[in-house]
Amino acid sequence: MSLSQAAVSFGRAAVVTLSIALCVALLVATIPAAASAAPQGKAREYIVTLKVKDSGRSIKPTSRANKVRIRQRAKAARAETSEVTQRQGVRARHRYGNVITGFSARMTRAEARKVARDPAVASVRVARTFKVAASAEVPVGVERVKAYPRSSGRDVAAHVAIIDTGIGPALSNGEPVSMTTDELNIAGGYNCAGTPPTQQADEPASEFADRLAEYRGRYGDVNGHGTHVAGTVGARDNGIGAVGVAPGASLWAVRVFGSSGFTSEAAIVCGLDWVLETHVSATPDIHVVNMSIQGPRSDLLENCGQIIGNSDADPMQEAICKLKDIGVPVVASAGNDGINANDSAPGGYDQVISVAAMTDTDGAGWEKGGNATCLGYKSERDDTFASYSNHGPDVDIVAPGTCVRSTALRNANGSLNRDGDRLVALSGTSMAAPHVTGAIARYVDAVGRPSSVGQMRQLIRAAGRSDWDPKTDPVWFGVNDDDPPNRVLDVAALTGGPAVKTFLYHQSFTVAGAQTSRSTRVDVQRGGGYDGPVTLSVSGLPGAAGSTSFVGGDTLSGLSKHSLGTKLDFSLDPAGPEDVFGVAVRSNGAGVAAHERGLQLTIDRTAPTVAGLGPKVRGQKTGISRKGATQVFLRWNANDALTGVASAQLQRKTGSAAWKDAGVGGASSSRVFLKPGQVNRFRVRVSDQAGNTKTSYTIGARLSVRDSKSSLFTKAGSWKTRQAKKAFGGSLLIATAGKATLTASFTGKATALVAPVGNGRGKFRVRVDGGPWKSVNTKSKRAGQRKVVWTERLSYGKHTVEVQRVSGKPALDGLLIVR
Repeated sequence: MSLSQAAVSFGRAAVVTLSIALCVALLVATIPAAASAAPQGKAREYIVTLKVKDSGRSIKPTSRANKVRIRQRAKAARAETSEVTQRQGVRARHRYGNVITGFSARMTRAEARKVARDPAVASVRVARTFKVAASAEVPVGVERVKAYPRSSGRDVAAHVAIIDTGIGPALSNGEPVSMTTDELNIAGGYNCAGTPPTQQADEPASEFADRLAEYRGRYGDVNGHGTHVAGTVGARDNGIGAVGVAPGASLWAVRVFGSSGFTSEAAIVCGLDWVLETHVSATPDIHVVNMSIQGPRSDLLENCGQIIGNSDADPMQEAICKLKDIGVPVVASAGNDGINANDSAPGGYDQVISVAAMTDTDGAGWEKGGNATCLGYKSERDDTFASYSNHGPDVDIVAPGTCVRSTALRNANGSLNRDGDRLVALSGTSMAAPHVTGAIARYVDAVGRPSSVGQMRQLIRAAGRSDWDPKTDPVWFGVNDDDPPNRVLDVAALTGGPAVKTFLYHQSFTVAGAQTSRSTRVDVQRGGGYDGPVTLSVSGLPGAAGSTSFVGGDTLSGLSKHSLGTKLDFSLDPAGPEDVFGVAVRSNGAGVAAHERGLQLTIDRTAPTVAGLGPKVRGQKTGISRKGATQVFLRWNANDALTGVASAQLQRKTGSAAWKDAGVGGASSSRVFLKPGQVNRFRVRVSDQAGNTKTSYTIGARLSVRDSKSSLFTKAGSWKTRQAKKAFGGSLLIATAGKATLTASFTGKATALVAPVGNGRGKFRVRVDGGPWKSVNTKSKRAGQRKVVWTERLSYGKHTVEVQRVSGKPALDGLLIVR
């Protein structure tokens, strides 16, 4: 079987020269099987497993006898490796005796087939290719997972293996060397990258041992990814750079990548092999392993019983199975391809704690921060599932992964960091995983080793918070989804004392009209490993008791994924009271303080009111066309006492046509265009914030225009009629002297005067039905024709308008009447 090399994308970073999450491009092949894709003469790296006693068993180093058996197995593997390589004429690069038994070697296809026929060989498979994915500052991610501040300023007492590109920025002749930094507690490491040395002919064993030790000691970082990951796990709280989740934790740099960001699967298995070896040697036990890597699966086997000892199984997964069996959690990034995490390795393995990425910008929950702003992520919303993150049921927990700031190996220009920038922002599930790794280190420091990897997974998930938007996760579909939503890592709850906390998917509900039911989801956070029963209750609802029900029962027990929350249904009396109610959902646990979360319930079944609907001709900024058409405001008063008006849309019916939306929707007015003689009817459709709607009464609006020659006008004084081409009707009435007056009586509900304006015009005053006079000035630097210079909204009925000259030569073009 052979698969073409898969191109795997990975997230973007604030430093353009750096990748962001460890990604993997895989070539999978087992020999003998179908023909390999490699040419006969081209050498590539293969992993060879050997038929060594106990190679198909996971032996836990729980006793001296078991440790002896593990050492015997490793010794037998080394001896068998020497015999097979000598017999077949190949050179071993990496030798394994713990997680698997065998070696890796660069071979041609023909050489690999020959080795596969050796009776001591169980399998030969192409080694997959991996690619990097990618005052003291407290990063928002550390704040978000509740890892800071700590009660103790000492270093966290836990050992963490970072399988990555190494840790630390030192260089020696272009190759990484071991080192320590002020920010990171680098306890040691092991180099599996590149090509290990082999003993030369006649070379003394002591000299070869020195050369091999020098090679193994080159675990410094020349890429930057591993140093960034390490900082999120354990950067010291010492006023330098940034603070990690588990400050001062002992970091072991298991270097399996070079500066290019690519490596062989064989190197990764080498690193896992070393981690297991620490359990049977004088090296301190590793408490947790971080693998910020991703790539396609070679198979979909999940049961370790089917994987360990299976020559066709994935050797990397077999290695992780053996670490799981001895209680060493492996935390893996879910991957950055936006696909089902089950299709990725190792994030899709059941044996790892798989971490997806979310975006957090303010170090707090409830979606109150802005969008992510580092390079390439301006569209990632606060407290949402990251668009690039893999997803699915294999994901165990989510943690911040977008724009995560941590220790920088390189400056912003890509050069190695000496005294420059201490921090750099990267994005990817590679940045999410070390938050969880640091949380486990904190747990080991505070509580001790978990009894199993499965228990650690349950504790992490149960202690997670539900104060984000889980509906942005592509595989969670809201409160009616039978699968529970993912949670955000909470270190304080994980490492603190027993406690419960209530979380609701909704913070408010509004019920309108005849609506009688709503649903939300209740999730219970269990801190400090509390696994006792939690009883849920609801108070503050209007109406009779029993108007709520917990779909999964009102008592939750245990730490399993499906026992941490349930759906809550509300049943409401349609004839019940209307108001804003404070509803409390309470979690009660045995021996721990109860906790409740509030939900604002608004019951508004009454539609809004509409009054005062009537027209008014627009003012001086508008005019009329030569045919008399003009813009008219329709004004109204809409009100809703409980939830307020949400929208109001004016609707219009012209003649026998259907009702249509008119003008621009607004809360109290809209403008429409009326033509003289056109029959119009108007109404307003109003909605309140609850969703109740009301359609107002209907009014008619018919525009008529009387020009200056109309018999409607009664004139007194110096009014003269003059021809004017641009005037409505072709003429104007001009007052030249004295208190010339003009009177017009009509029936309608709105009126307006139309006049020309310009430098040669003057002032007049106007009043309606004997009311107060209002002054109108038609003198203007800019000339204009057919301008609305005065307008009045009226109650429907008979009205009289009076116009009187004040100064200059004011002119009158016509009178608008809306009936």
